[in-house]
Amino acid sequence: MTLTTDFVDAAVTYVNAYDDSAFSGGVYTVAGPAVANTYGGQVNFKLFDGVLELGGGAAYTDVSGIGARPDYDLWSWQGTLALNDVFGDGNTLGVLAGVPTYTRDLVGQSRDTAFLTEVYYLFNLNDNIQITPSVIWLSDPFNNNGIDDTFIGTIRTLFRF
Repeated sequence: MTLTTDFVDAAVTYVNAYDDSAFSGGVYTVAGPAVANTYGGQVNFKLFDGVLELGGGAAYTDVSGIGARPDYDLWSWQGTLALNDVFGDGNTLGVLAGVPTYTRDLVGQSRDTAFLTEVYYLFNLNDNIQITPSVIWLSDPFNNNGIDDTFIGTIRTLFRF
């Protein structure tokens, strides 16, 4: 369900999933069937006539194992900040930061928590093409501080026909 106004955008999400084999919750895979119920929410405030946007969201997944499969919870959250119309109408400079999916419930899983930050610039090449280069920094990949930080460069392109 989504609500969109001139001041705020808000959404809630529910997803039910079933897998009769190895169910994977991001980096967490445990053999056996399971049912997962995911609940998510996102809110984005448009301030100063939409020039500044400030938002965030969170997701929670309840994984119910069947048979020998354990139950566990997955969590993630993020915050966003965006400046609109930077260096041209419709262009956006933004940053998002948050914690990718993690759990504390599975025996043998790391107690570390990764952190992800992305800085991006969306610009409209013309009415039909948007290009968004970004740099992503991920600390403690796979929620393991024994793994070196990762930097990722991306270029996303949207074509409208």
